[in-house]
Amino acid sequence: SIGMLVISFLTYNSLKQINVKYHHTHKIARQTSYLKSMLIGGLLFNSSSGVVFMYPNSKKAIKSMKQGVDKVSTFADKLKQCDIKLYKNMSNEYAAFKDYALKLYDKVQSGNKLEQKELKKRLKLWRELKFKVLDIIKVQKGLKQKAKKKFDRLLSNTISQTVIVLAAIVFIIVVLLLLFSKSVVKALELINKQVSDILNSNSLETRINSSGKDELSATANTIDKILDVAQAAADRAKEQALNAEEKMLEAQ
Repeated sequence: SIGMLVISFLTYNSLKQINVKYHHTHKIARQTSYLKSMLIGGLLFNSSSGVVFMYPNSKKAIKSMKQGVDKVSTFADKLKQCDIKLYKNMSNEYAAFKDYALKLYDKVQSGNKLEQKELKKRLKLWRELKFKVLDIIKVQKGLKQKAKKKFDRLLSNTISQTVIVLAAIVFIIVVLLLLFSKSVVKALELINKQVSDILNSNSLETRINSSGKDELSATANTIDKILDVAQAAADRAKEQALNAEEKMLEAQ
């Protein structure tokens, strides 16, 4: 029972730490996913705005511009909810790109054509956001690898710790069983010797007189009771024999 309590306690603490490390690793992976989705949205906007510049009446390209901006905005908001500090690292570049992208979309939506200088500014703002996001992803990748190594190490240590504790408990149980078996053997040898002494002495007056409370002591006490009964029977037999001998003498 004590061994199980020890294992349960150690396992609980280890699982608690594993859970923390797992959520930390999962959070980093989620953040990286949001950042990559922002890049995809930005690329969609850039490519579709280039198409609109060449084909101003392309409704599909105009729609893709809006989808690209919306994708960038959606995952930027998710990143903000997940980690405000990480979001602030690219908030300026993101805000500048988003505002200008929406401005270009509103312009083409109103039927106006994009100008070459607007595309250049769009590209400049996009590159600033893209490189900022890529730098953050690089850092996040390093953090993810470190977190994964810590998670794997903690998991391995937990397994090793559990195996060691189990081995120690089994060892203790085996030792206790050996010690107990030795004590049982010694007790049995003692009872056997005392019984042999009683039989060899041809006397039923000797007793084992065990004072213990275990099963072997109970067995010894039972033997003493048998000897009590045997002695009483022997005493009665002697008494009857004496009475018979007295009657024979009187008859003579």
